[in-house]
Amino acid sequence: MESELLNLLNTTLQPEEGPRRAAEEQLIVLHTNDAFPIALANIASSLQLPLNSRQAALTSLKGYIIACWSPTFEDFKGPITKIEVKEHLKPLLLGLVTDEQRKVRSIAAAIVGKIAISDYPEEWPELLPNLLNLISDGNDTQANGALHVLDDVLEEGLGDEHFFKLAKEIVELLYKVATDQGRTFSARALAMCTFKSCVDILGIMRGNHEDEVRNFAHYAINLWVPFITSVLEAPLSPSTDENSTKGLMTLKIQAIRTIMQTRIHFTPVFNMHIEKLFGATWTDMNNLRLIEQAGFAGGNASPFSQMVSTTVALSQIAGEDQSMWDIDLNVFLSEETAVSANYTPRTASGDLILKLGEFFPQPTVESLHDHTQRIFASGESVQLKESSLHLWDQLLNEWAEMSQPVDSGIAANLLNYVVAAIGTEEDQFLRARGYSAAATLTKAAYRGIPDKVTELMEQSIRASTSDPSTIVQITALRAFQKYCDSVPAQLVQPFQLGIVTAIRTFLTQKSDDDPEDSQDVLTELVETIRSASTVNYRAILNPILQLPELLFSIASNGVTNFHLLGLIRDTFESLSEGLITDGSPDMYVPLCEKLLPLVTPMMDRDESGNEHPLRDLATEVLQVLIENGTSPLPNGFVATVMPRLTGILLQVEDADVVQSGCSALKEIVRLDCPQLLQWSSADGKSGLELTLVIIDRLLRPQFSEGAAMEVGGLAAELVDKAGDQLGQFLPELLGAVAARLQTASFPPFVQSLILVFARLVLKQAKDVVDFLASLRLDDRSGLEVVMASWLAHTGIFSGYDEIYQNVLALCHLYNLQDPRLNEIMVQGDLIIPESSRIITRSRAKQNPDQYTVVPVPLKIVKLLIQELGPGISDSGRLYGGQQAEDEVGSDQEWEDMPEGLNIPGMSREELLALGASGRTSRQADDETYAVLSSFFKEVSTKNVGDFQNLYKALKPEEQYQLSQLR
Repeated sequence: MESELLNLLNTTLQPEEGPRRAAEEQLIVLHTNDAFPIALANIASSLQLPLNSRQAALTSLKGYIIACWSPTFEDFKGPITKIEVKEHLKPLLLGLVTDEQRKVRSIAAAIVGKIAISDYPEEWPELLPNLLNLISDGNDTQANGALHVLDDVLEEGLGDEHFFKLAKEIVELLYKVATDQGRTFSARALAMCTFKSCVDILGIMRGNHEDEVRNFAHYAINLWVPFITSVLEAPLSPSTDENSTKGLMTLKIQAIRTIMQTRIHFTPVFNMHIEKLFGATWTDMNNLRLIEQAGFAGGNASPFSQMVSTTVALSQIAGEDQSMWDIDLNVFLSEETAVSANYTPRTASGDLILKLGEFFPQPTVESLHDHTQRIFASGESVQLKESSLHLWDQLLNEWAEMSQPVDSGIAANLLNYVVAAIGTEEDQFLRARGYSAAATLTKAAYRGIPDKVTELMEQSIRASTSDPSTIVQITALRAFQKYCDSVPAQLVQPFQLGIVTAIRTFLTQKSDDDPEDSQDVLTELVETIRSASTVNYRAILNPILQLPELLFSIASNGVTNFHLLGLIRDTFESLSEGLITDGSPDMYVPLCEKLLPLVTPMMDRDESGNEHPLRDLATEVLQVLIENGTSPLPNGFVATVMPRLTGILLQVEDADVVQSGCSALKEIVRLDCPQLLQWSSADGKSGLELTLVIIDRLLRPQFSEGAAMEVGGLAAELVDKAGDQLGQFLPELLGAVAARLQTASFPPFVQSLILVFARLVLKQAKDVVDFLASLRLDDRSGLEVVMASWLAHTGIFSGYDEIYQNVLALCHLYNLQDPRLNEIMVQGDLIIPESSRIITRSRAKQNPDQYTVVPVPLKIVKLLIQELGPGISDSGRLYGGQQAEDEVGSDQEWEDMPEGLNIPGMSREELLALGASGRTSRQADDETYAVLSSFFKEVSTKNVGDFQNLYKALKPEEQYQLSQLR
C-alpha cells in the first residue's frame, strides 16, 4: 500500500489543481482502510525518501488523526481508529518526534500532542514517562521533540493528581536541561518554555489546592530565579558566532516570558525577586552599550531619562531590516502596521514607550521631547532621528485614540522636526517617517497646528507620485488614512481626486510585480481608498474617480486573499451606506446603475462554463447593494439580478457565497416581494416557485448549516410577505423547517429556523401550536421538536430585533396556557459536576453537560427572567455573589491577583463588571424590558398559567430578580 500512497502524496504536491484535488479526495476515501495510517507512518519514517514526501505523509496522517482518532475531537468524522491500529501507531509516532529532520519532528510532535489530548493518561499511561526519559537521556534532537510534546500535554491540562505526582520531577528535569551548557540553546529555551507552562498550570490549579500550589510554586520559582537572572545578565558578545548570539537571545526571551507569567500567577513570589530581576534586565540593556553609542544621554541624566534614551536607541532600524525593506515593501508595511510576527527590539521599544506614556504621561512626553531636541540639534545620525520620530508616531497615535491632549508648545516644536525629516534627501526611512509622523501629529493635535495641515497634505500628495522611493510613496499615501480621520471633511475633499490618482499611478508603476508578493501593499491602498471616500460618499458615482472599477481591479490581483477581498467588500458597504444615509434615497437608482453593470457579469459563467474569479466578491457587493435598498426596488431590478442569484443558490456549495446570495434574496423579498412574484425565469418558472426550490435545497440535511445560515430568515420573510400566495405550500414549508430543526446544531442556523415560527407566533400563536402538534417527525410531534430546540437555544440568540421578537413570541406562547405545552419536558438548569480536574475541550466531550428536566412553561419563565439581566442586590453586588471575605480568608494571598490588568483605561473592577455582563446576564433594552416587566406583573397578579406554583420552582436568584422589577 505504501507505493500507492506515495504516488498519491506526490500528486498532492503538484501545482495543477485538478490532479491535486483528486489525490486529496482519494486520501480521504482511504480513511476507512485500517492499513492507511500505518502505511503513512511507515512512509514518514523512511529516511530514504525525500523530505517533502515524508512531510506530505505526516500531514495526511495528521488529517486522519483529527478525523478518525477520537469522537472527542471537534472535526471527528469517523470511522474511529481501531485499538490495535492505535497501539501500532503510537511507538512509530514517538520515534518520529525524535527524527533528525526538524520539519518531520515538528509535525510528528503536533500529532502526538493531539493524540495525548484524547488518550493521556487513561489510554496512553506510558507517554509521560517515555517523554521524560527522552528529555533526560536523549540527545538534543530527541529532547527537542519530546519537549514539544510535553509542552502540548501540559498546556492541555493534566488532572491535579497526575500533575502533582510528577510536578517535582518535571520541574527539576527541565531545570537540568535549561542549565546544561552542553545542550543546544534551542533545547534549553524549550525547557524554559515548558517550565513557563508549568507555572501556568499551577496558576490554574491554585483555586482548588491553594496551600499545596503556593508552597510548590515557591520552591519551583526559587529554584529557577538564579538561573533566569544569570541568563538576563549574560552579555551578547560581538565575537560570538551568529548562531550562538541568536540562541542566547532566544533563551533571554523565554526568560522574560517566564518572569511575566510568574508575575501574573504568583505576584508575592515575583516581588521577592523583583530587584534582582529588574537589575539583571537593566544590566542586560546596558551591556548592549546602546546608551553610550547614542551619545545623547548624559551620565548625570535621571534614571527615567536614561530609560527613555535607551528606548530611543533600541528603536533604531536594524541594518538587516533596512536591507529587507528595500527589497520587499510588504515586509516594511507588516512592521509599520504591527502585523508582523517578529518581536524585535524596535517593537519592544514601541511597547515600552506606550507603557511609560500610560503610567507617566507628563515625564514621558517631556523626556522624549528633550531627547528629540538634542538629536536634531546636535546633528545626530539619521537613524536616531528616525527612531525618535518613530516613538512619537507610536505615542501620539495611542494618545489620539484615547483623546488625550498634547501640549501645544511641544506639538509646534515637533512639527518643525517632522518638516525637517520630510525635507531630508539623505535617507528614505527618515523621510517616510516624517510623512507618517506628520499625519499622526495632525490626528493627535490638529487644533494646535491647523494652519499647517493643508500644506502637509499637499506635500504628501506630491511625495506619493514624485518621490524616488516607493517606501516614501506608500507611506505618504497611508498618511491620508489619518488625515481623513482627523481633518474636517471640507479640507480633505479637494485632495480626494489626487489621492485616487496617486493610487492609480502607484499601481501602474508596480504592475510588473507579482500580485502574490504585493498583498500588504494592496491592502493598504484599499484602506486609503476607504478613508478618502468617507469625506464625500458621492465619490462612488463620480465617473472621473471610477472607484468601483479601481476596487475591482485591485481585487483581481488578490483573488485568494480573503482579508483583502473582505476589506474591499467593507469599502463598498461603507460607500453604499454613506451615500444613502448622508445623501437621500434618490441616490439608490444611480448607485444601482453604477454597480449592477459591473457586478452582474462577474456572477455569470463564461462560454466554457467557468466561473468568474471575482464571483464571490460580486455576490457580496450585490448583497450590500440590496441591503441598502429602497422599497420598492427600482424597476427591472429583480429581472436583472434574480437569474444570477438563482444560478448561485441552486448550484453552488461554497458557504460564504451561498450566505451572501441567500441574504440578498431575503432582502429582495423584504423590500419588494410583488416585483419578485411578478417575475418569471427564462424557462417559465415563477419567482415564488424558484424561491421555494432554493429554500428546499438549503434545508436539506446534506447541505452545510453554515452555508444555509440565512435560509430561516428567507423563509420567515417569504411567509410574512407572501403568505397568502403560498397556499398549500405553507404547511410543507413549515414542516420542512421543523424537520430540519431535528438535526440542526449550528447556533446561527438554529436561530434563523426558530425565528420562522417566532414571527408566526406573533400573528397566530394558537394556529402555530395546532399545526406543530399535528405534525409527526419520526416518533415525536413537531411541537416537541420545535419547543426543545427553541428553548435550548434562546439563551444564545443574538441581534436586537431577533431577541425582541423572540421575547414577544415566548410571552405569547406562555399566555396560550395550552395543556400540550405543559406536557412537554425540556432541558432545564445545568447540573454543575464536582471535580478537581481541569476540564479541557476533549474531556468536556467525554463528559457532556447534564441538565435538569422541566416543563415548557417553567423553562419559558426562566428564559424570560434571564433576558431581564443580572439581579443586583441593595449593596450593588450581583445577586448570588459573596463578599471576598466570605470566599477567601484574611490569611490567604489575595495579592496573588495582579493589581492591574493589561487593558488601558479599564480598572480591575470595571473588568470584573464586564465579566458579569456576558450573554447569560444580558441587559435588556428599554423596549424589551418594558415588555418583560408588563408580562411578569400580569401573570403574577392574575396567576396566569399557574404562575404562583412555577415561581416556587425557580432558583433563589431568579426569584430575587423578579422581586427587583420596577
